[in-house]
Amino acid sequence: MCDFEYTEEIVRIRRTIRVRRRIVGEPMEICLCSRCASQFYNSPNHYIKRVDPYQTVKEPCTYCNYRYGYDFLIFELEKEDASE
Repeated sequence: MCDFEYTEEIVRIRRTIRVRRRIVGEPMEICLCSRCASQFYNSPNHYIKRVDPYQTVKEPCTYCNYRYGYDFLIFELEKEDASE
């Protein structure tokens, strides 16, 4: 995927997430194994999305440096008010 297509994909993803919640800052791209990715899937403060769903080559996990996984975009979400 070239840089231009990659940038368009990030913009498209950010627009769809903004409909549901507010993003704070820029997304972080990291490689995660399934176990470490589950920590972000279960977090209400983050939204996680695979960079390339067709990626077949696994890389070392950035989080644990033990298992192998895929590239993800991690978006930090604005915390919801408990008063609403």
